[in-house]
Amino acid sequence: MAFQFLAYAAENITGTPFPELVISQLIKPLNLTRTYLTNPGSAFPNSVIIDGWDLDFGDEAPMGGYAMASLGRPWEILRRDVPVSPGSRTTRVVDLYTRQGGGTAYTSLIALSPDYGVGLSLLTAGPVPEDFHVIKKSWSDAFLPALEEASREQASVNFVGKYVLSDNSTATVGLLSDEPGLFLSEMHSENTDFLALIGTVLTALSGKAPEKGFGAFLYPTGLVEKNRVAFRAIYSAPGKTVLEDCGSWAEEDRIRYGGYPGDLFIFHLGENGMATGLEVPVADRTMLRA
Repeated sequence: MAFQFLAYAAENITGTPFPELVISQLIKPLNLTRTYLTNPGSAFPNSVIIDGWDLDFGDEAPMGGYAMASLGRPWEILRRDVPVSPGSRTTRVVDLYTRQGGGTAYTSLIALSPDYGVGLSLLTAGPVPEDFHVIKKSWSDAFLPALEEASREQASVNFVGKYVLSDNSTATVGLLSDEPGLFLSEMHSENTDFLALIGTVLTALSGKAPEKGFGAFLYPTGLVEKNRVAFRAIYSAPGKTVLEDCGSWAEEDRIRYGGYPGDLFIFHLGENGMATGLEVPVADRTMLRA
């Protein structure tokens, strides 16, 4: 519908019907002698019916090959279980926002992945070929795991490492082979073991002591401000997924000190996108990447 609204806007601004604008601003200047917005009549007498040139989409013509794909609800959400690392049996859910449709002999597919910031667009003319379905399957079965692996490699370069401060504050951020997200395995604020303190508080709140290897899984929130990107933590031990202990989700903002949530971590980024520091507001510390 966005293209349809743009056509209305263009008509309102210029005072010229959209079909005439296409002819005067696009078709004639580029000498596109075999391009038409509406039914070309006898221009292609042998393919008018087969290819759907006899159809007139009216006000929906600006949407072109996506005209039929725009009908119904905006998105069809496809969920895929993607291995968190090559060969791992642990998976995480990745959402794909997709839409597929077509008009007679023309088919289109668009798929967007917010997790990876990439998209797929397929356009075909004529009967839908088998390759169309092969490409769709390859996108979810092969390309998504490859993107996950590339994302881990990028996260390793951009975030993994030791963060330190002159007052003996330290933090260690890494990646675990069978777990999603970054993992904070150690943090000291001056001489205080931050994770041990968090574990003590959670034990008092839940009556359940942290398991061996207790740390913080860091997940991006999507909140970015200039050179700062925010992550939220799920405090848990490796191998103990959130689904096995749904109470983990209730811990968000559960611990607060000085007006700050205990699960907020902010990475400071350099011009190259790599982390230069780690800010922990609840501890009032910003450590520099070593």
